[in-house]
Amino acid sequence: MMADMQIDEHIAEQVRITSEVFGVMADIVIEPISTSWPPSEELVTAAIYFTAPWKGAMMIECVLPLAFGFTSRLMSVPLPGSVNADVCDSLGELVNMIAGNFKALLPAETGISIPSVVRGRDYILQLRGSTTLSQVVFGSELGNCCVTLVGVKLK
Repeated sequence: MMADMQIDEHIAEQVRITSEVFGVMADIVIEPISTSWPPSEELVTAAIYFTAPWKGAMMIECVLPLAFGFTSRLMSVPLPGSVNADVCDSLGELVNMIAGNFKALLPAETGISIPSVVRGRDYILQLRGSTTLSQVVFGSELGNCCVTLVGVKLK
């Protein structure tokens, strides 16, 4: 369970799950890289929220070329030229698959929300009262993304 895991263990699981989901769902190879985040370019962010007994969220932020490439490969559609409904749906499915697999590490009763998707440059997606537990930047041939896990301390 998450409470019993060390931070390195759940980061390793995030890396494994994220890499597998990209590979299986869209045949995209991603791996952790050392680079600053966020980049100066526009992003698409998809988030899923976990509910009691463990509260928090998992977010994935993708640069547009990666979001468009993932959408094209996942949905077998031409490469999108803008953030459209297909891109939002595919990024929502991406975070759903990653967070859904990660949920197995949390207490059994933990609930999970439907995904939300935000796009643009000048936004902050913040879960009130949360602390960043981990943030992993991944690189691929199509661009970079970042997976962030935040937790809320229960009183």
